[in-house]
Amino acid sequence: MEVLIVNKVRYLINTDAPQHHQDADCQRIIKQYPLDAIVEWDEVPTKADLSTLSLKDLVSKQKAKYY
Repeated sequence: MEVLIVNKVRYLINTDAPQHHQDADCQRIIKQYPLDAIVEWDEVPTKADLSTLSLKDLVSKQKAKYY
């Protein structure tokens, strides 16, 4: 996991996903911002980043049970 930071907003990027998915996710995020946005990377997710991931995983697992 790595963290993409755009104008101080953090996005968790799954680096285990195929490269083209990672690229598409990053492009989708970055194009929401102006051309002069500040883009940074952080290799160490914070507790807040991981708790968001855990909640997302939990929701995905629950959806999988019903679909």
